[in-house]
Amino acid sequence: MSEVLDFDLVIKNVRVVRPNQNSSDRFDLGIKNGKFAHINPELANEVFDAQNLLGFPGLTTEAE
Repeated sequence: MSEVLDFDLVIKNVRVVRPNQNSSDRFDLGIKNGKFAHINPELANEVFDAQNLLGFPGLTTEAE
């Protein structure tokens, strides 16, 4: 997937019930502005909860 998807929230591993289907399938839900914006089997490969750690964009961990 080449485009960057911007969601307010991603809910992982949801059993989605769809019209005219006899079973539920596992999907990730992308929420934007309070609505389902995208339903996909795998919206994110990895989810990391930083648990309120600090982030410093632009800094590197390697010596230059």
